[in-house]
Amino acid sequence: MWTLVIIVLVNPLGPNGGTSAAISSLDFSDQAKCEAAARTIGVKGGITNSPGGGQQVDRGAFQILAQCVAR
Repeated sequence: MWTLVIIVLVNPLGPNGGTSAAISSLDFSDQAKCEAAARTIGVKGGITNSPGGGQQVDRGAFQILAQCVAR
């Protein structure tokens, strides 16, 4: 049995933002399936918006960490 541990980190920019995190897990019957899911889920990027359709404004960053562990 393999467990995929997923950690989501969000770090907004600005004086009113606060860092957020969440932890989840999923069970898989074999390592190959778990590793495939980890590669698909694990990403990092930026959070932007375009107020009024204008230039994009950076609002923060996020990262999704995904790691398989044997149980």
